[in-house]
Amino acid sequence: MPAIALAALKNWSAAEELFDICASSPGSAASAIQMEALKKLAFIQSIYHGKHDYLCTIVQNEQQLFTNIECSEISAELSADGTVSFSDPPVKFKKTDVDRVLAQVQQQDSLLVRLEKGTKNI
Repeated sequence: MPAIALAALKNWSAAEELFDICASSPGSAASAIQMEALKKLAFIQSIYHGKHDYLCTIVQNEQQLFTNIECSEISAELSADGTVSFSDPPVKFKKTDVDRVLAQVQQQDSLLVRLEKGTKNI
């Protein structure tokens, strides 16, 4: 791992960046490599900054995520195997809104038909 070599050379900021990239790489589940990178990131941050910001950031992000779920800004489902799936909340339309948009589309359609007929005569 290049980050370990950078840490051995006391290039703390570059090592921190590489461990951060590895630990926060997207995926459907955290891998063992990501967990090791997270541990090493906390260690590097403790040396470099005197504290480990990454774990604090994870806790803050987790709190924000739960807040978004509670406010229905994000939908989440927990499957039987413990996997969490996220999706946008279902969109709800009122009948009056749908009717209004449909009327606007029909007006635009008739305007386009008239314009098309007018250009064919030219």
